[in-house]
Amino acid sequence: QNEILERKIKVLEKENGEMNQRIQDFLLTIHELQSVKNDGGAASGYNEDLLQQQKEEVDVLRRVISESQADIRSLEQELKRSNEVVFDLKRKLKLSEDEKTSFEKELQDWRDKYKSQARELKDAVNKQKIVMDQCTDLSDQLMKQQTKVKELTREVRNKEEEIVDQQRAVD
Repeated sequence: QNEILERKIKVLEKENGEMNQRIQDFLLTIHELQSVKNDGGAASGYNEDLLQQQKEEVDVLRRVISESQADIRSLEQELKRSNEVVFDLKRKLKLSEDEKTSFEKELQDWRDKYKSQARELKDAVNKQKIVMDQCTDLSDQLMKQQTKVKELTREVRNKEEEIVDQQRAVD
């Protein structure tokens, strides 16, 4: 859009230059015609008509130039506003990119932390499994020992009963 405005401004400036040149040419012709008239030569009706026509054309060209200059000022203001908008958008884009970079860094930090915690959890689960296996083994051993203790206790009772029976028999 800025390029379009700049091209319009250049075109209008070129047209203004051309119109100014035409005005200068007309003014020179008018001046020459007035000189001829003032030098004592009788200006013919043709010269006066030509003089009047050129004056009118100069007035028209001056109005066109004035309008063109107003258009140029308007386009320059629009170009300035567009440049300000572009500058503001570039600033916002930079801020957004900085924020994105910050978020990406924070996300990577969270990912690293997650991976670390996942490894720690896996290690803890493995250790817990080992401990559970050891507990199961110990529980099995304890049950075996309890069974042995019961058997030995039964044997001791049986032996005590035999001893008591043998003592009665001896008495």
